[in-house]
Amino acid sequence: MAVGLLSVEFVAGMLLLTLFRAPQGTEPPFWSATGITGAIHGLLGLAILIGSIFIVVNAARRNRILLSRAVLGFLGVVASVVGGLAFGSIHGSVWLFTMSVGFIVALLSYGSMYAVAKANGLE
Repeated sequence: MAVGLLSVEFVAGMLLLTLFRAPQGTEPPFWSATGITGAIHGLLGLAILIGSIFIVVNAARRNRILLSRAVLGFLGVVASVVGGLAFGSIHGSVWLFTMSVGFIVALLSYGSMYAVAKANGLE
């Protein structure tokens, strides 16, 4: 589920970055003018952040074997959210990079959680 949401979030973000152009001279934050794609991207980001908190809590309560991956995934999501909010407000390339690296960390963490859970019969 987490990997699927991250994938949809990635596609929405790529649509924003490649298809949306802020009008010339638009001051940040430009995200207020992105329409439905921006709204979907923002709401999915919030849902993923809330979901990642539940994943960490669940791993801490039930399965410590997955806890390190859950925490790493959460940190990746937090980095993506912070990078996305900063990029939407100030357009810095470093924030776009932060958002991208956070996404990759979260995707790999949650993907490896699934693989470890499946291998250990913890699904």
